[in-house]
Amino acid sequence: RMYRGLTAVQLRVHLEEWWRNHAHRKWIPEVIESLYCLAGSGLAIWVVSGTPTDLLLPIAEVLPVDAVVGMDFEVDSSGRFTGRHSGISCAAEGKAEKILALAAGRPIVFCCGNGSLDAAMMEIADQAWSVYPNREFEAYSRARGWPVLPRPPGFVEEAKFLG
Repeated sequence: RMYRGLTAVQLRVHLEEWWRNHAHRKWIPEVIESLYCLAGSGLAIWVVSGTPTDLLLPIAEVLPVDAVVGMDFEVDSSGRFTGRHSGISCAAEGKAEKILALAAGRPIVFCCGNGSLDAAMMEIADQAWSVYPNREFEAYSRARGWPVLPRPPGFVEEAKFLG
């Protein structure tokens, strides 16, 4: 709801400032290497997240990403964001539903995730990889035979955004 009342231009300016001054993300090297490898083999790379799509769009400028799929904002008749999301919710089963709709019959070759809200999305892929999962999702992933990149000791989810 923090974007309620903003126009698309105002939101873009706000997000560009946020990425420039606050998004000092610690990238997971194995994931970044895999992105470049998969992109180099000709696969289309989509970043799929429960995060608002607009917030993630700048990631396509720094990584080999073809599409960013996330929560979409509702826009009112005056062109301002309402603070509510619209369309298919990009969480849990909604992630899988949204990807299948956008893929339009193309195969989902590979998918990775780190928590229960990614499970349905990972289930539709030919191959899945569990990256830094929490304890419960690690057990779930192993039970399905998915490779797991465990969290390093002391890893805290929020710490990936610290400089």
